[in-house]
Amino acid sequence: MSDSIIDPTTPRKAPKPEVTKIQGRPLKPSTLMMGHGYDPVLSEGSLKPPIFLTSTFAFESAAAGKRHFEGITGKRPGGADGLVYSRFNGPNQEILEDRLGIWDGAEDALSFSSGMTAITVLMLAYASQNDVIVHSGPLYAASEGFVAKVLAKFGVQYVDFPAGATREQIDAVLDKAKAMAAESGGKVCMVYLESPGNPTNALVDIEALRVARDAALGPDCP
Repeated sequence: MSDSIIDPTTPRKAPKPEVTKIQGRPLKPSTLMMGHGYDPVLSEGSLKPPIFLTSTFAFESAAAGKRHFEGITGKRPGGADGLVYSRFNGPNQEILEDRLGIWDGAEDALSFSSGMTAITVLMLAYASQNDVIVHSGPLYAASEGFVAKVLAKFGVQYVDFPAGATREQIDAVLDKAKAMAAESGGKVCMVYLESPGNPTNALVDIEALRVARDAALGPDCP
């Protein structure tokens, strides 16, 4: 339980400090899943997170609301200072993302309403006209359709490799992708994989693919 005194005039997303260690010993993800990212003080003392059935949140003032929206929409650097609108952020969403990040040992996490939404946002974030996507095959039919039919309308190309490809086969595909990008004036914008493949359950050797990607494109390529 937090001893924090909450000032209602100050936006505070999480007044209780997150406890990730006890006596210098890091807590395991399975322990952190019990309460990480949630402060009962903010929810009438409820030990478990309530389900927040709201789309909007109260602001301290009109000026604070303006600042929040400017942050969440990118008009001001730094992001939102607090909860803005449930399409952007919300208590349940933030708790989920905090815990997913902990579980995977990631810097951060994003949650979406569907798998295809996540895939679409990822590709739109990285792909530009004349770029080339390298992807494993087979892909989920909707993923494949988005790459081959939708992104293609915007000048994004793709080349694929079989899920069980050897290092030599992967190298050849990456070389082909680089040549395609050079010809079109773009870049190889990402190496995308789905493992196990749908519907074959074929597995991609992720470590071999990472090594090949680093050698051909550098570790900064998504």
